[in-house]
Amino acid sequence: RPHREFRNSPTPRAPAMTKLAVAICLALSLLSGNGHAKKHEVLSFHGPFDDYDRTGLKRVIPKYKTFGDTVINENFIRLTPDRQSKRGGLFSDLYTNTPEFEAVFKFRIAGQGRKLYGDGMALWFTKEGVKQWHKGTELHGASSTFTGFGVIFDTFKNSERPHKDVSILVNDGTRSAEEMMSTAVGCDASVRYHEGRADFSVMHASRAKVTYKEGSLTLSLDAESNGEWETCATIERLDLPADFDSKVYTGMSASTGALADNHDVLSLQVYSEVNELALLEESGHAAVAARPELSEIDELKHHVEHQFVAVYD
Repeated sequence: RPHREFRNSPTPRAPAMTKLAVAICLALSLLSGNGHAKKHEVLSFHGPFDDYDRTGLKRVIPKYKTFGDTVINENFIRLTPDRQSKRGGLFSDLYTNTPEFEAVFKFRIAGQGRKLYGDGMALWFTKEGVKQWHKGTELHGASSTFTGFGVIFDTFKNSERPHKDVSILVNDGTRSAEEMMSTAVGCDASVRYHEGRADFSVMHASRAKVTYKEGSLTLSLDAESNGEWETCATIERLDLPADFDSKVYTGMSASTGALADNHDVLSLQVYSEVNELALLEESGHAAVAARPELSEIDELKHHVEHQFVAVYD
């Protein structure tokens, strides 16, 4: 059944309240789940991932499907291991249909390669959803034929064309990969970690924030997931069909070739209003926090899981 948004009656204003008090009250309202929150619960997820399929042997994320080499672990989703010729994907069954939305994608790209590694991963907002996975593999494990946009995290610097570490590809369903790349906007950002460094930690991660509102798009990055957002790129008017935002599926994909990396997804938080996310971040809500506070035992569990999974990849 399509996921629909329902409008709530506006909350009466309290002019006498301070800005801080209003923020606190609104944050508590959002977190209490009393109907005012604009979070797309069915499109959002974060660890620990404790849901299993009917066999009780395989972890799953409700309303999402995994493809290829993707494995859902307790604290992270591995789209590809640090091995050659791998391909993985995670795509939603349901969609958003609001004229504005905001999403924060937390991920970790890391591997043993010191100088040679790749290829990268992508975050998708398209009308095709799962179909994009089945149509082709040329864009980080997914098809270049789609209607919508994708955020590309490209860790392989190809000398044959201009390179951006992070870029936005927009397609109205008719453009080729080469056409999209020739007009892509983006920025350079260090979003890849070398696991061979003595200071490497599985707490290291990066975040990307996508803000879509009535045909405009802004991409912001928090490369070290420390709470410091920087604008990477803005598109004032996306060249997309007028009904694009009536059905937008989310997805993630990654691939490796002769070079490889671990491409891990940590969380995705999607909101149907662009101001909800900032409010939650200010309140320190764990689901969107840059670096959630963990006990020493929980942090150790993350490290052990990371090392254990690497042995069996």
